Order: sequence, then structure tokens, then C-alpha cells
Amino acid sequence: MKVRVMRTEDPSEYRLVRYRGRPIGAFPIDAPRAVRLQAASRVVGFTAKRRWLRRGLMLAASLGLDELIAKPFDYDRKLSTGQLRALFQSLSSVRGLSDWQYTYIRWPSEPERERIYLHLFSATGQELAFVKAVQPCDRLSLDRERRALNYLSGGSNSTFRAPRLTGSETSIGSTFPWLTVEPLPQTIRPHNVSAFDTATCVSRHLLDKDSPVWVGDLEELTWWPKLVSIAPVDFVSDLLGLHRDGISVGWAHGDFGAHNVAYGDGALWVFDWESSSPDAPLRTDEWSVRFLRTEPADLLGALYSTDREAFADAMLTVAYQAAIEIRHGPKTVRQWPKIRRDIGL
Repeated sequence: MKVRVMRTEDPSEYRLVRYRGRPIGAFPIDAPRAVRLQAASRVVGFTAKRRWLRRGLMLAASLGLDELIAKPFDYDRKLSTGQLRALFQSLSSVRGLSDWQYTYIRWPSEPERERIYLHLFSATGQELAFVKAVQPCDRLSLDRERRALNYLSGGSNSTFRAPRLTGSETSIGSTFPWLTVEPLPQTIRPHNVSAFDTATCVSRHLLDKDSPVWVGDLEELTWWPKLVSIAPVDFVSDLLGLHRDGISVGWAHGDFGAHNVAYGDGALWVFDWESSSPDAPLRTDEWSVRFLRTEPADLLGALYSTDREAFADAMLTVAYQAAIEIRHGPKTVRQWPKIRRDIGL
């Protein structure tokens, strides 16, 4: 059945809500209060700031104040009418969206990321799907998430849940790559268990079938050629010297942290798999959490003098994150000549 799309294809028919000058979300002019209230509730309170924002948005929607503070859509010039219409037409092929009538557009907390998120609602305010749509420069990241979600849906898993993939368009040449997943539960809330302990638990499930890769076969890893092309020669030679017998790899989330984990409907949910890979180094997720708390350069310096085995493991995670261009990986690799002098390598 073809999706019923009303006036929501034209950005000029939306109203934009800002917070301290930053765009938060946009809703169609004709969206009822039930839809706006549900959209506001989808902000997960990972931090105190986000919790206050969620309360404020829900209060404004419940009182109808969001209609007063919202302004004409004038923020994202890259989101053209044609682009939004083409995206909606592509989404019409996704199963389970026959009741789709309203769309809430949301932006990431980092405005420089050229992407949008969509929450698709029925006329009664039931969320039907969550959509990520990115610029072509982020196509590979979205394709990594697609592959991970397909892999995770293939077997039983009592440790955690990942959102079920319901549709995607991430092929080469896509002008606006996207994927759709089932919405997170209404009861979703931040997970209060240590992020490191959670990462360890998830890693044990993902890495139940790790594979050894010998030094001579490293070029077959999906991320190794990129690393060699961007890293200083000293970094690659030091890394190989630490792992003369090769490395063990397996599935990893790649960017694990409290911001990608939540709890709802009696289950642990792990989402945002754009940095995942089936051949990431072992313990990538555990080191990713540590790097959120301590700069990799500082942690590597401390490990080199106290625990060489841990130092070698941490180096692999830096290498992986540099190759897929996330977090402090690229910066740490670029600064490697100075870091190795400082630690006496």
C-alpha cells in the first residue's frame, strides 16, 4: 500500500523549534498535539541537559506553547523540497508504514554533522519508525550500521537488543542515503550500569567467534588499507612490532559509550552501529569507553610504563578508530611522532 503523505514534503510547511539558537526539531503545521507530544518524548535523557530539554519540550507540547515558539523553517538550506520529497518516496517502499501520516524532523546535537533524523507517526501519535538520512559523505558509516543490524537480527541474543532494521538505501550513488529501524520503546531510559561493564558484557556476546589474522594478511581487513594510507610510518611499524604474531578480530560496536546504550521494556538496547565492523580488533568497545574518559595519548603514555600488553591492545583500538575516522583516533595517529618521543618508545 502506498504511504499517505500529506503536506509534509515541503520544508516550508514545517515549523522549527530551537534551543539556545540550535535547531532541535521541526513538525508539520497541521501536526496534532498528540504527535508533537510523542515527538518531544523521544529525546532520551542521557545527560542532565538533555533531561531538562526533554521536560521543557514535553511541557511546551502539552500546553500548546511549542506552536507559539516555533518559527518558519529556515535552518537547513541543504534540505531542499526535492530532497525531502525524494526521501519520502523512497520510504514508501518500507513495510509497516501504511499508517504513516506525520513526520517529525530532528537534528543531531552536533550541527556540523550533515544529516537529519525522522520520527514517523500515525495520525494518532503512534511512532512507526525511526529514520537516519545522511549526505553521501557518510554513506559508508550508514552502510556499516546496515550490515551490523542485519547480522544482529540473524540469531538469538539474550544479552542485549539492537533496533530491528526495516529498510535501507545505502548503495553507491545514493543522493541521500537512509535506513529505517523500529522505534525504541516508550519506556526507554538511560542505562545506569557502568558503561565499561556494559561494553565488556556486549563484547563477550559479539566476540564469541573471534578470528586470528596473521601479519601477512592484515591488508584483507576492511579498515587496514585506510589506516596505512593516513598513519605515519612510525605508527604502523610500532603497531606491527607489538603484534608480530598477528591480531584477533571480530564484531564490535566501535563507538561504545553511555550515549549509545539505554534500557527499556526489560531489555538493554544498544544502537547507533555506524562505527561497527565484523573485523575490528578484540576489546575495541572496552577501550572505546576508556578513551571517552581519558585522552588516548595520556592513557597510552601511562600504559606503556605499566602494562605493555594493555598498551598493545589500546594501540589497536586507536588504529581502528583512526581508520574509520571517529573520536580521537585520527588526532592520536597524526600526533604519534610526538607521543612516541614523550613516552620513550
